[in-house]
Amino acid sequence: MQVVPIASAVVPGVADAEPVAIAENHINMVKFLSTSDGGYEKILEYLILMVKIVQDKINARWELEEQRKKGISP
Repeated sequence: MQVVPIASAVVPGVADAEPVAIAENHINMVKFLSTSDGGYEKILEYLILMVKIVQDKINARWELEEQRKKGISP
């Protein structure tokens, strides 16, 4: 069931954006009844995955910054 077109569901200009369907209206899609709500669990899974993906990138940038402070060029 498509509620809105993908162009309205995904932030414009974000190349790797992935639409996530939640079977709720605009009010209930951000006010979950509990942590066992299916929508809550779906969004939580995506957030955990996003944090894991970005964590390596952030750590690499901090490492590069430390090397630059020590005068070591990559």
